[in-house]
Amino acid sequence: MGIYAIKPWFRGRLAGVTEALTRRGVSADQVTTAGVLAAVLGGAAIWLGDHWHPIWLAVPVLAFARIAANALDGLVAIASGTARPAGELYNETADRIGDAAFLGAVALVTGVPAALALGALAAALLASFIGIAARAAGGTRRYDGPMGKPDRMTVIALAGLIAAFLGRASSALVWTVALVLIAAGALITAANRYRLAHRELDRPSGSPAPGGMAASGGSDAA
Repeated sequence: MGIYAIKPWFRGRLAGVTEALTRRGVSADQVTTAGVLAAVLGGAAIWLGDHWHPIWLAVPVLAFARIAANALDGLVAIASGTARPAGELYNETADRIGDAAFLGAVALVTGVPAALALGALAAALLASFIGIAARAAGGTRRYDGPMGKPDRMTVIALAGLIAAFLGRASSALVWTVALVLIAAGALITAANRYRLAHRELDRPSGSPAPGGMAASGGSDAA
């Protein structure tokens, strides 16, 4: 299930921020763009932290900012009555850019196998693709875990925090363990989403959809 299980609670805590942004005329696309910017800055912090490790303290902050923006853009779109298919397309594209920024940057950390970082990114993209493809095939958008986007960002955030305090000597090990967790978790997630989506799409016409973590709304758990 993953961190996605606390989505209703998290979105509830953002109600005041959503109202403030809507009142000021901030669009959902602008919030999505802010999330992309947070991800790019997070990737830059991972890369720069390899040269001065205290910069890694910024990684948890920027990872949280990305997740908050991903929750807020959908809330702002609904609150302002501006939800539209083009916004969903932009949101999904921005999510993929965000994953590439964070995980791609880890490949640049000294001592971290670049192939592992790229493999973790590929696994994350595969899980997201299956979730989107399920909807395109006529089913529900899959957000099943255990390694959705909030979970990936939590692992990255913890790795940045731990690496900042341990210093360069242990940083490669910390980031490598994080990548292994993300890669393995994303592959399990991909398999889980495919299994549940296939079960739903393969049912006889007119049969009720099976239970499972199929969510509506934005893609903040992709």
